[in-house]
Amino acid sequence: MRPLRALPLPVLTALLLAGCGGDEPLSRAEYVKQADAICKDFSARQDKLGEPKSVKDIERLADDTKPLVEEQLKKLRALEAPDAIKGDANDAYDLLEQQVPKIDELVTAAKANDVKKIQAIASEAGKLDQEANAKAQKIGLKVCGES
Repeated sequence: MRPLRALPLPVLTALLLAGCGGDEPLSRAEYVKQADAICKDFSARQDKLGEPKSVKDIERLADDTKPLVEEQLKKLRALEAPDAIKGDANDAYDLLEQQVPKIDELVTAAKANDVKKIQAIASEAGKLDQEANAKAQKIGLKVCGES
């Protein structure tokens, strides 16, 4: 799932444009199509936030990214994954959700101008992102499984 490119903090990808799941799970192909569309839209919105030029920019970008990630999670979780991939999809979403508090930690570290802490948070989030990408790729997601 796509990292927060503008920061050293990978923030698992994906958001918007999701068709909400109904009573029945989507086919695998339709699930992949809709989830990747969410990720593509999220990536475009995230790219518009720009690149950090300072620690203050990291704080701003993290603040701007958090609602996008939360919206992403809501939309992805609304998709009804087929039973064959539901466990891996939920695992990927759980890994994304674990990254949300890292965004708050990043803001706190940036406000304190604590570069070492920013780097440590980025490392922790990077590990979560790699695991989430692996899960996304396993279920056939392409955009959501990018680094």
